[in-house]
Amino acid sequence: KRSLETARNVINLASEIGIHNYNIVISKTRSDDDIEFVKTYFDNDRIIGTIPLSEEISNSGRADNGIEIEDTTPVESIRNTLIKGVMNG
Repeated sequence: KRSLETARNVINLASEIGIHNYNIVISKTRSDDDIEFVKTYFDNDRIIGTIPLSEEISNSGRADNGIEIEDTTPVESIRNTLIKGVMNG
């Protein structure tokens, strides 16, 4: 919940300096319940994707070594959404 409050604070601070265009990626999700909980905090039109929790990624971050992600589908979906948004103005 603290990270959601932090995100909301960042959005408010960005708004204060004139940044109103942003997107949200929900990360470290374990279930649909996690996603639904996050959706109660933000405008759902701003949510462009989710990235599931991955022990493999968490462990690689602690070990300071590279990682091979086998299933890149969530990241590719988010990338495609961003590209579509840029192309459409």
